[in-house]
Amino acid sequence: MNVPKNLNSSKSKANSVSNPVGGGSKGFVFAIIGLIIAAILVFVFIIASGDKQRAERLAEGAAAISGVNMSYDKDRAKIVLSASDPTSESNIVAALYEDFGCPHCAELATATDNKMLEEISEGSLTVEIAPMTMMDGNKEGMSHELLATVLAAANSGDETLYWNLRKTFLENQFEYGNKSREDYAELAAAYDADESTVEAIRNGDFMDEASEFGKFNEEEMSAKNNGEVGTPLIFVENEKMHAGQWEDYLNAL
Repeated sequence: MNVPKNLNSSKSKANSVSNPVGGGSKGFVFAIIGLIIAAILVFVFIIASGDKQRAERLAEGAAAISGVNMSYDKDRAKIVLSASDPTSESNIVAALYEDFGCPHCAELATATDNKMLEEISEGSLTVEIAPMTMMDGNKEGMSHELLATVLAAANSGDETLYWNLRKTFLENQFEYGNKSREDYAELAAAYDADESTVEAIRNGDFMDEASEFGKFNEEEMSAKNNGEVGTPLIFVENEKMHAGQWEDYLNAL
């Protein structure tokens, strides 16, 4: 049977016609992906800008430290705060065991740090801060990261930087517990840390030392506290005191 030429032509055209939405749909998908990526970048930029502004605001309210000497005692895993020019004959030594992941340590610091710093600068009190990492358990987490940042500050010899980072991390515990090392480095820079300290924080150079400090102080506490470990814990002239007693004691001083 002879098929009319125009019918064969119609079939050929029908077979050769492209999907009318094929190429367009690919372009549409790529456009959507591009919009999503752009939105993510904008979101990240907004968050980063907000973090930087937050760090700058905290730096504006930084505590002014004077009359205080800081000693970074690596052998005993302590940061020792004492009067630069002690004038009191009744200087008392206290050991303060704390963990940046411990909410009760944050409460204690908020309630007593200002008074403690005042007594240190006046020469009535020397405080050996014994940082711990027990809240992280057997892994490196928030306690290690924040402690590593603070140890970098202590290593720099800048007592003002050390004090303000420690204060910020304890008083804004849950906010800074989930930040990145870049955020910690940016905060340190806002507090006028030198470039080598900022880089040490950014690179996590003191993470191993944070682990060593944590283990040392946990073992020491266990030995001094009948095998029990928990923060915060204070010893004044080797006599154990609880957090509430510490507040009363500072007020008595």
